[in-house]
Formats: sequence, C-alpha cells, structure tokens
Amino acid sequence: MRSKSLAIKTNYLILAIVAIYLISQLGAQFVFGDSWIKQNLYLFLAAIQIFIIFMPAVFFVKRLKLDPVVFLRIRKITVPEAFLILLMIVTANFIASFLNTFVVFLLELAGSVKVNGIPVPANISDLWIQILVIALLPSICEEFFFRGIIYRVFESMGSWKAIGISAFYFALFHFDIRNLLGPLFLGMLIAWCCYRTGTIFAGVIAHFVNNLTAVLAGWFSRDLASEFMRLTWDTMRQMFAFACFLGIVLLILLNSFKALTEKKVPKRLPQSDPPTLSILLHWPVCFFYGTYLIICIMFVTSICLP
Repeated sequence: MRSKSLAIKTNYLILAIVAIYLISQLGAQFVFGDSWIKQNLYLFLAAIQIFIIFMPAVFFVKRLKLDPVVFLRIRKITVPEAFLILLMIVTANFIASFLNTFVVFLLELAGSVKVNGIPVPANISDLWIQILVIALLPSICEEFFFRGIIYRVFESMGSWKAIGISAFYFALFHFDIRNLLGPLFLGMLIAWCCYRTGTIFAGVIAHFVNNLTAVLAGWFSRDLASEFMRLTWDTMRQMFAFACFLGIVLLILLNSFKALTEKKVPKRLPQSDPPTLSILLHWPVCFFYGTYLIICIMFVTSICLP
C-alpha cells in the first residue's frame, strides 16, 4: 500500500505545482503586464524552473524523508550511453517537431495559428543565456520532477505504465495544444532512457540535448526567423517522409541502446498496487486535466472566432 499512498501524495504535489504555476502566470500578467514579462523573460523563466518546479519537488522528497540518491537514482552514466542518447535525441527532435507541426496544420484548417517558439537570440550573450535558462535549467529542474519523482512513484505499477504516465503529465504541463504530441513523444523516449540506464542523468542529458538543439536551431536560422511559411499538404508530405526516414534511424539507435544497456535494466518489480482509476482520476490530477482542457478550448475558440 506504500506505493499507492506515495502516488496519491504525488498527485497533491502535481496539483500544488500546477496551481502555483498558473497563479504566477496570471499574477505576473496582472501586476507587471506582458511588456515587463517580455523584457524580463529569461528571469521569469528561471524563476519558474527553480521556485515553482524544483523547490516544491525538493520539499516533497525531504518531507517524506526519501533518500534522494536512492529514490532519484543518482548514478553515473557511461560515455557510450550518453553518446547514444545524444544521437537519439537529436534524431527524435525533428520527429517531435513534425508531430507538433501536424497539430498546427490541423488547427490551421480552422483559422490562422500563431506559433510561439523560443525567442531568437539577438547576440552571443543572448545565446549563452538561452543555453542556461532554456536548456540547462529545465534539464535539471523538470527532470527532478517528472523522471525523478513522477516516473519513480508510478514505477511500482509497471515500468511501461510509469513511462507513459510521466510522459503524459510532462506533455500536459506545457499547457499548449500546439506543443502536446512532441513533448509526449520525447517524454516517453526520455523516460525509457532512464529506465534502461537506471539513472536520472540519462534524462538530464536527453532533456538538455533536446532543448539545446532547439536553441541552436533558432540561432543558426535567425535570419529566416521573420519569414512565415503557411503549412501546405506538400510541406506536410515532405516533412512526413523525412520524419519516417529519421524514424528508421531512431529505431536502429534504440536497438543499439537496448543492447548496450541490457545488463542494467532492473528486474520486473512486483505490481502489488496496480494503477487504478482512484489514482489516475484522483481529484488533484483531474483539476490538472480540466485546466489543460479549458486552456485548449479557449485557444481553439480564439482561432475559430478571431
């Protein structure tokens, strides 16, 4: 029953972080305004990562007297494992981008869709700030929460279920229907890497590489950033073909990684507390689901009724 009790407590942690996150977003807009947020965007994003995601997660671990080294699986990762993770994530990054683009393409059938991407770095200083705030900080803070706590808590219910649940919550936490399928796909891949290696550092490296790839892509394509290209069927077909090719490459890398980590995969855990509706539909996470749904409905409505 301990794993079920821990899962319920984790649901309350999810509720707390979601509530604080939403209140901080609305509060900042009300008190400071959108212009202030844009001018201090990096400071605002760093504060969210540290004080809204990381600190409550640290308090949760300390409050329940969990050994962070054991519970979070703070173990070393080998160089070959890290290198394969890098290759897998760089490959998967485009596939995730295609999944997000596909959602945007469908939404554009209803109306004009504005895509909110990472701000283009204005100079080298901006680039380094983005590497710190957008790549490094989330790779530590978000991994501590999603793969360190959520995945570990639900792992006793089955590793694959834990991978799916943690990825699902990871995707929802972006609170953007345009950025749902990509994080869901990447979240499953990152959690799988943690499962295969038995260390949270696999998730940290994967998350950092993914965000760094996005930052560098913005930097090297900064001269094209102002150009808007409306998605067409031809564009989507080309992207789909390339995504399929990269999918084959990713499968090869996945099999290589699976062979490399064969001896590190933990034995199947006894599932004394299977996932039940009482946990997955516990009211704190239902609030999470409901909030996400409302935000999505409001966004889609704004497209249909500009």
